[in-house]
Amino acid sequence: MMNLCSHFNSNEKTGPENQHLLNQFHSVEFLSPEIQILYQFKLWNSKSEPLFVLVREESDILGYLKAGNVFKMKYYGTDSGCPTKCLPTQIENISKEEQGRFKGHYLVSLSILPSANETIH
Repeated sequence: MMNLCSHFNSNEKTGPENQHLLNQFHSVEFLSPEIQILYQFKLWNSKSEPLFVLVREESDILGYLKAGNVFKMKYYGTDSGCPTKCLPTQIENISKEEQGRFKGHYLVSLSILPSANETIH
């Protein structure tokens, strides 16, 4: 399997106290181990969902994403001065958007975990 996160430091604090770091990132990338395809998504946030990605309703990856799954995700910075970071990230919730701006997409809520002790996909 491809290792996207070779510089991941499991001692790095990634809990709620460092959620402000997310303002430095614009996209996230991860490898789906089941289908061996690399996916990259723009990061979004809102008042009701502090961190999420949008997945088109016809995307093959939806069949492999489940609430509770944990992936090592590679976060890309908003500029070249912000290095990439690989952080254990849990899928919190998946909901279909039926109307509005994101119609035709699934909103996938993410949560960066404080440690890498979870079962990671």
